[in-house]
Amino acid sequence: MRKRGSGKKEIKCRVCGKLFSAYKCFLPRRKYCSIKCRNVGNGREMEGRDLGGSIKKICPICKKEFRTFKSFDSECCSDKCRHILHREKIKGEKHPLWIGGGNAWRGCDWKYIKLLVLERDNYQCRVCGKTKRLHIHHKVPYRISKDNSLENLITLCMSCHMKEERKLCQN
Repeated sequence: MRKRGSGKKEIKCRVCGKLFSAYKCFLPRRKYCSIKCRNVGNGREMEGRDLGGSIKKICPICKKEFRTFKSFDSECCSDKCRHILHREKIKGEKHPLWIGGGNAWRGCDWKYIKLLVLERDNYQCRVCGKTKRLHIHHKVPYRISKDNSLENLITLCMSCHMKEERKLCQN
């Protein structure tokens, strides 16, 4: 049994003029016989048109020239360059959670203390109860108190730990 509107129709490609078949339900959208023709066709349609204020820019990472729209105002030519630029913008002291450099030292018995805290908290986050990606959080930061007592430590999942660290940074 054929569905209503099914069947194919011959269409002429707007770029190369080649005939190709497409289902009738896709006719309003189909203009090109291939992706290559679509790219050429879209490039032709954009040439000579302003398209809402397109502007030329130079990518600060790779130094290539690219076009963007004033309303979008992209800084970079691609996602790859955008990620590189973002990493540079928030590196080190520019990062919102920067606290003065990395010092991972937490005392000589840290691994043992960490296991004690995890066992005490039954290997789950004390805030939300998750059991994966667990961290040990100092209620009073170690860099301030140098305190690894069990009363100062709590088990948190990664997302709850990040929320707690943000609270500390805002204070």
